[in-house]
Amino acid sequence: MIIASLTSFLFIGFIGFMINGLSGSYSTEGYIEGDLTKYDQTDSISTAVNSAYNDIDGVTVDKSVFDYLGDVWSKVVAPFKFIYRSFTTLIGLTSHVGDDLQLPKIFAEYLSAVLTVLVIVGIVMIKFYMGRKK
Repeated sequence: MIIASLTSFLFIGFIGFMINGLSGSYSTEGYIEGDLTKYDQTDSISTAVNSAYNDIDGVTVDKSVFDYLGDVWSKVVAPFKFIYRSFTTLIGLTSHVGDDLQLPKIFAEYLSAVLTVLVIVGIVMIKFYMGRKK
């Protein structure tokens, strides 16, 4: 059901993409470019994401200073770092697939979402159907 809803959103998004591609030109009278500069946050968002990646990826704990807490913290942080790296790799790979096939960006995002859903559903199915009761 989740994948079906993602597919319907892909269909709706693709129709919107096609309608946008068919649009013609229109009058720009009264357009003031300075009014839209507050919405141009692309560089700051990209910088924030990259700095967050460096913060997450570079977390280390000196066990000699915080013996018990450091060990617990490193055990807690390790799975989250793995999940974060996995999702950034997945999104990067699907983006490259979309670029190589020259597809609209919505297809790469759809592929990322479907793969994420399949992984999560697979983990839940393994837990309940393969006898793991933890």
